Amino acid sequence: MKKNVIALFLVIFSASITHAQNGKLDQMMQNANREEMLSSKKKADESILKKDSLKAKTWFARGQSYLNIANSNDTAITNSCKNPQFTAYQAFNKAVTLDVKDGKQGSIAADSKKYLSVILGENNQPEKEGFSLYNAFLNSGVFYYQKKNYTSAIENMQMAATIYPKDTLTQMYIGIVSEAQKDFDLATKSYQNYIDLGGKETSIFYGLTEILRKKAVETKDKSIEDRSLALIDKGIQLNKGKKELVTQRINLLLSYNRLDNAIADMETALKNDPNDLQINLNLAILNDNAGKKEKAKQYYMQALKLDPNNFDVNFNMGVYHFNEAVIIKKKTDDMDAKTYQKEGQAVENQVIDKFKESLVFFEKAHSVKKDAETIKNLNTLYKYLKMSDKIIKADN
Repeated sequence: MKKNVIALFLVIFSASITHAQNGKLDQMMQNANREEMLSSKKKADESILKKDSLKAKTWFARGQSYLNIANSNDTAITNSCKNPQFTAYQAFNKAVTLDVKDGKQGSIAADSKKYLSVILGENNQPEKEGFSLYNAFLNSGVFYYQKKNYTSAIENMQMAATIYPKDTLTQMYIGIVSEAQKDFDLATKSYQNYIDLGGKETSIFYGLTEILRKKAVETKDKSIEDRSLALIDKGIQLNKGKKELVTQRINLLLSYNRLDNAIADMETALKNDPNDLQINLNLAILNDNAGKKEKAKQYYMQALKLDPNNFDVNFNMGVYHFNEAVIIKKKTDDMDAKTYQKEGQAVENQVIDKFKESLVFFEKAHSVKKDAETIKNLNTLYKYLKMSDKIIKADN
């Protein structure tokens, strides 16, 4: 037993020595790399102030030096200058303009161009030069986004998109940052670019159609309504089975007051998932508002069966029976004295019964959540039903 303990100790001890040695080696390598990169930067800065400043290779070397800084994980290097990725981009562009002879560009211009745009090579994979500069801009954009500097984030991400225009990720990021900055026009454009480039992400279809929904409601522009519906249909087709997009389509139709279409969509959705509480409740409310009381009641009862303690279901059931009572009560209001004497009391009893049915649901809703509107309705019922001892104070 003791030997095992000693052996384990020796392994740990030797491992710790190795780790310490590796740690020192890593630090030495990092210091050497840092020194080399900072020296390269110094030379690049000095060379553009000398007679070599008109040579394409000078600017090409400067571009490479600053690109290495931009992609470094060493903060001592990245903090040595501001926005090295922009300096690299400008240097490569300068190299392209300088490497021209007799109207033809030379090899340095060709090499510089490789950094200025992403070229897709074998297996449709991006080649390293352009991807390296693209990556520097994109990472910088993400960094600024995390710091909530949205303007700089967008500026860097748009540069990344310039270098790699077919990249869906960049367009998605620009859209997200623009939306955070409340630049909804740019967000709309970027999300649309993302989709046009083949992006399928559910959240982007939802986000874009939500921006368009708000704009359509605000402007009453039917063409924007149609555009949002076409987009959500495309999203549903690309993401079959994604319930949130089906729900968003229904929300769009409701917002645009296209109730018949909304009801048809919900009925179709309910066939696929008859136990969807929200769709049952929405169908109940829509049919109720459309005067289809019996159909509404069926959906209310199904929703109640699915969740007997749901506040919205109980509240709306309370409203349903309350409105029934009001309709019946109107009969007595329209009666003359002779008719009322003969039939009035029986009708009044029906009203009371309906109000009592309504009361059950409002009380249940109140037990689930203390809500001002519920309390108001309860107190109205308590007064009518002569149950004043149960009147609820506003703070209860």
